[in-house]
Amino acid sequence: METGLMTLIKPSVWSYLESNIPQEDYLFARPGVPDVSLRLLCALDGHGQRHLLVKLQPNERELEDRHSRGVIVLTRVLSLQEEPPARYIDLIFVTQPWEHLSLEKYLTLKTATLRGASHLPRA
Repeated sequence: METGLMTLIKPSVWSYLESNIPQEDYLFARPGVPDVSLRLLCALDGHGQRHLLVKLQPNERELEDRHSRGVIVLTRVLSLQEEPPARYIDLIFVTQPWEHLSLEKYLTLKTATLRGASHLPRA
């Protein structure tokens, strides 16, 4: 059985976000798996699309992937609450959330970031 990222994120995180949909140009975010990493946030945009945000360290490179099925990967500078702006990898789910993204895909993304890749291989 494949272990999906969804199994790490409690459904209550998404339920909370869905009860507070932000204005169109904003994201509403919460820690996704705070007992594992504070760098991973779950977010919902004003259109109800789910996002995973991974805060980049200063030495980590940006990523972009617009070719994988079900997800778009961008690097964005975001201001979250009272923190200074920071770079985040933004995984935007464009089909049913979690339909195509597995934990392995996420780990591939993170590994590629750490190695300095600018694009991910096609899914």
